[in-house]
Amino acid sequence: MKLKSIEYFIKIVETGSLSKAAAKLYLTQPTLSRFLNNIEQELGVKLFERGKNNSLTLTECGKKYYETAVEINGLWEGLVSDIDSYKDDAPHRQTMNIGVSDDDMLPYLSECIDKLSASYPDMSFHLYCDGVDELHRKIREGLLDIAASPYLGMSPDITYIVFRRSEVDLVVSKENPLAQYSYRVPDRQDKRISLLSLEKDTPFTLIREHTVLRQEENLYFKSIGITPNVQSTYTVHETVEDILLHNDRLAGFCPRHIHSEKLAYIALEPPFYYKSAIYYRKDKKLTAADKTMVSMLKQMPQTRKI
Repeated sequence: MKLKSIEYFIKIVETGSLSKAAAKLYLTQPTLSRFLNNIEQELGVKLFERGKNNSLTLTECGKKYYETAVEINGLWEGLVSDIDSYKDDAPHRQTMNIGVSDDDMLPYLSECIDKLSASYPDMSFHLYCDGVDELHRKIREGLLDIAASPYLGMSPDITYIVFRRSEVDLVVSKENPLAQYSYRVPDRQDKRISLLSLEKDTPFTLIREHTVLRQEENLYFKSIGITPNVQSTYTVHETVEDILLHNDRLAGFCPRHIHSEKLAYIALEPPFYYKSAIYYRKDKKLTAADKTMVSMLKQMPQTRKI
C-alpha cells in the first residue's frame, strides 16, 4: 500500500492535476483527493499549493517528498527488473550502447563488458562518455540503451535505479584551521559544522559550472543564504587534492565516496548529497543482456581514492 501511495503521488506531480492523474490511474477524482488530503494530514505538512483551475504546485517540502518518492520507486523498479531477468521472455538485440559521464566509471564498465561478452559472444558493445544532459537526451532518443551517471533531478519519462547516495563533505588541507573539525579525528564522528559559522570571506575552490556537483553546491549555498567567495575552479574530483594542498586557506567540497588520506573531511549541517543512478527510457523493454548489465552496474564500487 505504501508503494501504491508513492505511485499515486508521483502521478499527481507528473500530471499537475488531480483529474488527469485520476484518469491515468483509473480512479475517481474524489478518491485521489481524499488520498492527498490523508497523506498531508498524516505528515502534518502541505505538499501542494492549490491554485486557480485546480492546479497544483509543489511546496518546498513537497519537492523533497517527490524527490525521495521517485528514488524509492526507482529502487522498486530495479528490484522488479532484477526479478524479470530470471524470465526468458525478453527481446533480443545484437548491440548494446552504454553511456557514462565520469571517466572513473570506464574501467569498471570495461570489466562488465568483458564478462558480458563471454555470455553474449554475438553481441557488440559500445561505450560512450558524455555530459549528463547529453546522456539524458540520447536515452530519450533511443541512441543509448543504458546510462549511469550522477543526476540532479529525475525525468518522468526515464526509469532511475539509484546505486549511490553520497553525503558531500567540506574538505580542506590538514594545515587549515578548519581541519580540527574533521570527523576522521577520534571522538569527532558526530561533529558537524554550518557554513554560516565560517569567516565571511572564506575562499572556496569549486568544481566547474554545469556539473551536477556544482549545481548541488549552488543550490546548497542558496538554501542557506550564502554567496561563496569562489577563488578557483577545477574540472575533475582528483584535482581538488592538489589545489588544497597548495593553499591552506581554501575550502572545497567532495562527495564522501571519494577520499584522500592527505585531506581533512568535515560533515556539514545541514547535509546535502551527491546521487548517482543507472537509467533507461521508461518504455524500454530490456533484453536479458540489458538486465545483466544493470545488475552489474548496481555493484559498482562505492568508494574510491583520489
